[in-house]
Amino acid sequence: MYEREEEMRREMNDAGLQNEDGRASIDIATLDSLGNLLHAHGAPIQFVGKVMTAEAIVVRETLEYAIIKGWKTVKILSDAKNVYDMI
Repeated sequence: MYEREEEMRREMNDAGLQNEDGRASIDIATLDSLGNLLHAHGAPIQFVGKVMTAEAIVVRETLEYAIIKGWKTVKILSDAKNVYDMI
């Protein structure tokens, strides 16, 4: 019996803050191994004051989504190296 290797999903995420007016948001895009868009999500979040905190929130949201979907293999892509180094 042949078992197909589970497909890799890539989740790209980002967070943004606008200190002048106290706004913050997160964005997540999920791609399959061929680069096809599977899911996209953007939402405002409570203002957190630091970009690093917002980036940590988007990582948590990304992982929660992958768990809900039952994905066992996920590659997270982000510009927040400092957050990933701490995880």
